[in-house]
This record gives sequence, structure tokens and C-alpha cells, in this order.
Amino acid sequence: MSFEDATAALKPGLWLGFAFAGGDWITLDLDNCRIPQNGALHPFAEQLVHDLNTYTEVSISETGLHIIARGKSSHPQRPLYLLLTGGTLPGRNKINDAQPGSFSAQVDFSL
Repeated sequence: MSFEDATAALKPGLWLGFAFAGGDWITLDLDNCRIPQNGALHPFAEQLVHDLNTYTEVSISETGLHIIARGKSSHPQRPLYLLLTGGTLPGRNKINDAQPGSFSAQVDFSL
């Protein structure tokens, strides 16, 4: 089953657990970058979503985002386990290839 098929099969209240252990995946787990009441994103998170132009979903807490792309990062990535919600942002329901230089920073968000 493909990733897209698995996320499409999610029912409300259920999540898909996925372990990203390197390879050809770039995964970002952004915390505290979204206001759940209105969906507003921190400007840096909004820029990442725009620049990466790939699968982006709201995290279980509804205050964060998961961004997933195909490609190799120039930054070391530790293995990451995400509970995927399938609650994608508009137009961000497909995993795309990351473009070189799409992102280059790690930031702790505070709204």
C-alpha cells in the first residue's frame, strides 16, 4: 500500500504511525507554529509550507505541522516516528520531491 493510499484510508479519530529512519525522506515536525482556533501559521512555518510545496498536515495537538518530502537533507536527520492524522492543508496532500535549498534552519516557534 502506498503512503497516499494509507493516508486516504484514515478515518476520523484514527492515525497512521510511520517511522522515518533516514533514506530518501525529509521530515519536519514543527511544534507550536499553528493557532488551532483559526488555523493561522507562524510566518516561518507558512514560508516552509510554501517553499517545500509537499505533503503537510496538522499534528494531533492541532498546534503543529508535519511536513514530508522525498529527498536527502544536507542536515543530519535523526529517526523520527510520527502519528499521521491525514488532516492535510489545502493543496498539500501529495508527497513531492524537495528542491535543493528549500529550507536551511531549525527554529523553535512561539506564538
